[in-house]
Amino acid sequence: TAIRNVFERYVTPAVVEQLLNSPRMATLGGARKTIAVLFADVRGFTALSEQIKPETLVQALNDHLAIGAQAILKQEGTLDKFMGDGIMAFFNAPLLQPDYALRAVKAALDMQHYITAYAAKMPEAIPMRFGVGITSGEAIVGNIGTAQLMNFTAVGACVNLAKRMQELARGGQVLIDQATYDNVALRVLD
Repeated sequence: TAIRNVFERYVTPAVVEQLLNSPRMATLGGARKTIAVLFADVRGFTALSEQIKPETLVQALNDHLAIGAQAILKQEGTLDKFMGDGIMAFFNAPLLQPDYALRAVKAALDMQHYITAYAAKMPEAIPMRFGVGITSGEAIVGNIGTAQLMNFTAVGACVNLAKRMQELARGGQVLIDQATYDNVALRVLD
């Protein structure tokens, strides 16, 4: 359990479980999978960094990232990485999730809801919101890097598109591609 607790601080519980059950998984390479990719970036962070104390800024950033991570993990997504004031996650790997696109959309909506509630409680106005982009498609999912340091991640066109969509999203907005929309619409209408 001590090893599990340490590893769960760096990778999601589903990845830890697979590594403990199958140590050969800790090699470079990956497999082609259909996934939903979510990128979320905190809007207003740069402007805020010029206005408040660094200690207050770091606390607000950590709170925002924790809120984003909580929403992703609640939907059993794989929290890939934090990138400054941004988050990358994907769904349907390593665990199969038939409703992967719906989980990604629910995570994004929860993220927006939690951030709104957080902002309402803040004594000092911290006007940061997430801009979110979600796409669905094929990617290579696995370990990328070197034998000494690797990252369990996803690489492919749908990953790049999700990042670009997130860059276009305004604070509080969730943009999804047509593949995600089609997948979610089918599940919502069933």
